[in-house]
Amino acid sequence: MSMVNLIDVPAALPVAAYATDGEGFISSYNLQAAQLWGREHTPRSQKWFGAWRMRDAGGRILAPDQTPLAVAFREGWEISQADVILERPNGHRAWVRVHARLKLEAGKVVSSLVLLIERSPTIEDEFQREHLASIVASSQDVIVGKTMDGVITSWNGGATRTLGYDAEEMIGQPITRIIPTERLAEEAE
Repeated sequence: MSMVNLIDVPAALPVAAYATDGEGFISSYNLQAAQLWGREHTPRSQKWFGAWRMRDAGGRILAPDQTPLAVAFREGWEISQADVILERPNGHRAWVRVHARLKLEAGKVVSSLVLLIERSPTIEDEFQREHLASIVASSQDVIVGKTMDGVITSWNGGATRTLGYDAEEMIGQPITRIIPTERLAEEAE
């Protein structure tokens, strides 16, 4: 199947898809793409992507000319997978893997077909956990995690420096071990 045929049919694809012209303006898209973006567009009214805002996997807002498709057009290479966060006007964010095919004529991009595969929420959860874990680990502040029953589950370097106990000594111990006697009643509340 030729690239021309593919670019003419984003509406027939079972995943969010859109086509662009040679300048990167969206020429057509399917219902799944509109739902993912949280809005609809008239042809050629949006360049590079249809979402209200795009962020990189770290959460930083991407300028339109820094989005994966814009870079692909500039460099002349296709996108096999680029992970981004699409943000809707209502603030909802969706983790998406971008795949794009470029149609080239005489070395110049004349059109593209872009597929947007929404990622599982567990990917976002995993990223958030890793991000928070790195903040906790690098913080100079005392950060101690505990269960509802008062058992210590995490202990960072700030806690070791300030309180003098290593994580190995404290994880699994009752939180009351580090609470001053005169404040123990507060923990019971």
